[in-house]
Amino acid sequence: SNIFEIAEKIRQRVGRDAIFQLPDIQSPVDIAALIWEKADFLMTMVDDPQAIKEISALTEQLLTEFLDEWFKEFGTDYIAHYPQYLMHKGFTFSEDEIGEFSADMFVDFCLDPINRLSDRYGGCGMHCCADSRHQWDKFKLIHGLRLINLNLPAIILDQAGSFFEDKICHWHMVRNFGGSETSLIPSWVGRCSNQAHIVLEGGGDHKKDQEQENNI
Repeated sequence: SNIFEIAEKIRQRVGRDAIFQLPDIQSPVDIAALIWEKADFLMTMVDDPQAIKEISALTEQLLTEFLDEWFKEFGTDYIAHYPQYLMHKGFTFSEDEIGEFSADMFVDFCLDPINRLSDRYGGCGMHCCADSRHQWDKFKLIHGLRLINLNLPAIILDQAGSFFEDKICHWHMVRNFGGSETSLIPSWVGRCSNQAHIVLEGGGDHKKDQEQENNI
């Protein structure tokens, strides 16, 4: 069974008004990197950039066809794959390969496909767990970016509040409560303006970690 058949069987059980979670969506370049052997893919970005753009165009076309059909069948109100939040129109995606190449290469290879998809569907939300600090300037060029989710050490996330300000919703992953990074959480939040939309999420392996989280 394909994913549409599985989703339809679920809908038959829970009702047609159910809000579905969008499957895991990667950017066109990230999908291409999953198809191509990784080391060769990265070298080809330098040696034969047109080849990368051609395969990315194919993955963008395939992704567009999938999203068109998914939204037609299951609606444009949905739960994002990761992290989980309600989205009205737009598409959500992960962009994780960008930690491996420069900001100029992000513009050259990644930005236009993402912007075309965002324009088509009415905005976007992005997850990134790569070492992406050098890409933040370019993230501001993404059309209709509503939410950004960064999964990075707290000392780096401390810069995100003031950098992205209140233009988008901040949802940054902070973990290891009880450790040295806990003290940076109020600092990160404090750097956001009073108008900024913020989602805080934390987790712990023990009850005392959860208690400390609740006191933040």
